[in-house]
Amino acid sequence: MSVGPLDILLVAGFFPPHAPLAATRAPALARFLGQRGHRVRVLAARNADFPPVMDHGLPEGSVTWAKVAPPLSARALLRDPAGAVRVLRSPADALRRLSGWPDQQSGWLPDAARQGDALVAARRPDVILATAPPHSGLLVAEGLHRRHGVPWVAEFRDLWTGHPYYDGTGLRAWLDGRTEARVLGSAAGLATVTDGWRRQLAAQWPRTPVCLARNGFDPAEIAAAPPPAETGDPAHLTIIYAGVLYGDKRDPRPLFAAIARLPEDRLTRVRVHFYGSERAAVEAMAAEHGIAAPVVSVHAPVPRATLLGLQKAADVLLLLRWNDRREDHVLAGKLFEYIGCRRPILSVGSTTGEAADILRDGGLGRVSDDPAAIVGHLSAWLEEKAATGRVAAPPEDAAAGHARGAQFEALEALLGRCAGKASPAAHGTAPAPARPVTGAPPRSA
Repeated sequence: MSVGPLDILLVAGFFPPHAPLAATRAPALARFLGQRGHRVRVLAARNADFPPVMDHGLPEGSVTWAKVAPPLSARALLRDPAGAVRVLRSPADALRRLSGWPDQQSGWLPDAARQGDALVAARRPDVILATAPPHSGLLVAEGLHRRHGVPWVAEFRDLWTGHPYYDGTGLRAWLDGRTEARVLGSAAGLATVTDGWRRQLAAQWPRTPVCLARNGFDPAEIAAAPPPAETGDPAHLTIIYAGVLYGDKRDPRPLFAAIARLPEDRLTRVRVHFYGSERAAVEAMAAEHGIAAPVVSVHAPVPRATLLGLQKAADVLLLLRWNDRREDHVLAGKLFEYIGCRRPILSVGSTTGEAADILRDGGLGRVSDDPAAIVGHLSAWLEEKAATGRVAAPPEDAAAGHARGAQFEALEALLGRCAGKASPAAHGTAPAPARPVTGAPPRSA
């Protein structure tokens, strides 16, 4: 189907280099749309708290940065009465910064509104695409739509109140739900990254087109990642995990328990490396099972290209999933990056859901929450490494269907439809309602 060309304004609260290491989808999407002939501008938050470990790869001048005002505390306001007077001139902004609502990046909202208005005034876009989280970006896009009439699309890399990790209660849950219902009520289209979430959104918003566009991986980016200075470790089975643990939801302890059960001569040949994870939490969990460095090591975040090179050189890549049925429709972007690196994947935690099905159906790795079973997987890999010097890669054709391009084409078609510039073949129909959802009011709220 043909779309465009479109003038697209992408609103992103996380965008490199001012973003977490895992924030790879938004820049990849912007590059893809540019390569397809669309004109893409980005309105992003300048989050100074994140180390610059990744480049967005867009032409110079493509990104407009909104300043992020720091969070407020009552104590700080009392220490600086003059500053408090300035802040309180905008009570709504002050309340957001004091409460961290709707998220901890809410400090970018005032400047994002100003910068967004200027971008629209300079050249009116055909469509606005807001990618969340942080969900404050949805408020930015909805405000631009309300003030200028530009159609907008909400992309959920993670759902808001419907996400299984959502922990709002009481007044916060009520406010989030009401705000989500109001904001999404004006969206021309919705997109998300898992089929379960697509069905959930379609049930909640039956008159709004909903698109599934999974994360996928970028073959060119992975191919270009340089190998580490010391490629491979012939003496050890090297396992890599990249990312945070989200409290104890992504729990490596079944793996640690399995390692502790290995015979001494095999245990000492295992090396598990965590990049960007919570050091104290990882080390405490490992200590519960009597293991520590050098078997388990925690490293600071590294540049993305470096991390991809490390992952390609590893023997096994570790995926951690919350052992809860609510995880069934969570598909971490890291999964597809691992698939693209073409190393066997060990998924620890939940054994059900979309991620588990992808791994099993494609022969891409092993899925278990049982330390005894994981002992078997580790032992087999250790024997293979000793015999051949390398753990074999999954089938090459198993990765092909998970590249980003095919996934992003569906989102491109939705943008064209919402902007009124898609071919007739791009229009289709919205997915049929599936099941009722909880966590946010229905559209009529």
